[in-house]
Order: sequence, then structure tokens, then C-alpha cells
Amino acid sequence: MRPVVVQDYASAVRALTEARETGTVVRLVSPRDGVAQAGAAFWLALARELGCEITIDASGFPGYALEALRLGARSVLFRGDPALRRRLDGLARRMGARVYGRLPAAAGGDVPSRGASLRARPRPGAAPSPSSPPAPECEDPS
Repeated sequence: MRPVVVQDYASAVRALTEARETGTVVRLVSPRDGVAQAGAAFWLALARELGCEITIDASGFPGYALEALRLGARSVLFRGDPALRRRLDGLARRMGARVYGRLPAAAGGDVPSRGASLRARPRPGAAPSPSSPPAPECEDPS
């Protein structure tokens, strides 16, 4: 499972297409502070359009994490206070979702809207941490 930070629809489609071509399973993740810039609704609409879950990075903002959960996110990344993350995760679990404190150490594949591809990036070999989100099975939307 390789976490890939996507910026928009084009980068998400490119990540999913390249993952399918190379036989790699990817976890799509919004950029750090991406929910502050575009809102949780944007990332959830993008996930629905792709037919694939996107982990929403709420940085250290509990309000953004709560917004994402309220709108239906199943996987939220919260980099703030660990005690607060545990409380948010408790709420999320009752909703059938999770709030995680970090992605696996392998998170490093950032797919810009134009330009570099996943193939140009090294494949990390680190195993996912126990606190990392589950691996969604994403298919190429085309």
C-alpha cells in the first residue's frame, strides 16, 4: 500500500492509472492543509467521482476533522494533539470511520497536477504502521 498525495482530479486519475499499470495498490491522500484550502466537501466529491476513498488530511485542526466526518469521510488524518485525536477517533468509530495520527513512513508520493509520475519516484519498502488507515482497493475510473 503506497500513500499518494493528490492535488486534484487529474493527479488522482494519473495515480490510479499508473498504480493499475504497475500492479501497485495506492491510498489517495489529500495534501497537508488541503482541507483548509478546498474544504472536506471537495475531497469527498472527488472521492465519489473516482469511486475511491481519499484520506482527508485535516492537519492539526479538529474542526476540519469533524467537518470531514460530518460530511461522510471514512478516513481522516489528524496531526494534532494525540489525546484529542483519540477522542476524535472515538467519535469517528461510532460513525463507521477512523481518525488516524499518521500515515505509514512510506508516504512520499506526491502527484502534481501536471508533470512527474509515480514511476519517477522510488518505491519505499516500509510496512504500514498499526495506526495507518486501511488499504482501500481503488480501481482506475476510466
